[in-house]
Amino acid sequence: MDGFDDQRLAELIRAGIAALGDYHDDLVLIGGLAPFCYRWLPGYEDMGLSPCGTMDVDLAVESRVAVRGGTTMRQHLEANGFTTHEGPGFDRHPGKQTFSIGPARAGRRGERYIEFIAPLRGRGEDGAPARPQRDLIAERVRFIDLLRARPCPCNVPGVGRILLPHPACYVVQKARIRPYRQHGGKHIKDQADLFLVLWAFSSVWQEWCGVLADLGSENQTWGKWIGDALEDLRKLYLDAEQIGPTDVLRGFSGTESAGLDADAIVRIMRQALRAITPGGSI
Repeated sequence: MDGFDDQRLAELIRAGIAALGDYHDDLVLIGGLAPFCYRWLPGYEDMGLSPCGTMDVDLAVESRVAVRGGTTMRQHLEANGFTTHEGPGFDRHPGKQTFSIGPARAGRRGERYIEFIAPLRGRGEDGAPARPQRDLIAERVRFIDLLRARPCPCNVPGVGRILLPHPACYVVQKARIRPYRQHGGKHIKDQADLFLVLWAFSSVWQEWCGVLADLGSENQTWGKWIGDALEDLRKLYLDAEQIGPTDVLRGFSGTESAGLDADAIVRIMRQALRAITPGGSI
């Protein structure tokens, strides 16, 4: 399938989206696969970088999703060749639930899998999952609300119509969640994907500014998240000696072919922040 080098992952996406047809408008594809799919949105320009990649398909849902046609999302997946795997729980909470194609192997989840993600709001504990439907468990993650706030329909070749986070919201969420992603160096991959998406949509930065301003006006909490994320990016990227450019260069392989170095990353980030920040000040 065009855009995905891993054909088994491509088949997982295609089969999952097809199986969940009744729920298309409830699901937003987030995480590491979003940068692969953004190339089919208006305004995207290939800058010679490849997304960092992932083995899982993250689908953002609300904390509660109405059952459609009497069949839950889990039932749709299992009726179409998916196997459900539930990992061990923690502190009386159920464990992580994932969906892979084909039979389970010795009780282990598949290497490539679908996982559902719901918003973590307020002072909720990160270990307590959500139950969007009676038989479905979703991991709670902070700032998911923004990824669902302005979803963009996208026709992905070989997959069909899916909803993606607005790219501006994707960048803000990746910036804001950085303090929660230090374990295992996940923040490095996040920063690389953040920079790729930001740079690839440089032709529509002014439109992003309007989107972020509207979101901030619509919801005071979102406005604070956006302001905090932009401030975090300033602290991380406005000097070549800061950690942001280092993270980006570590996150990509073959960055030399795109002509990137720390100074170039700082220059691009300065231009981006000036363009997307409501008021234009950095």
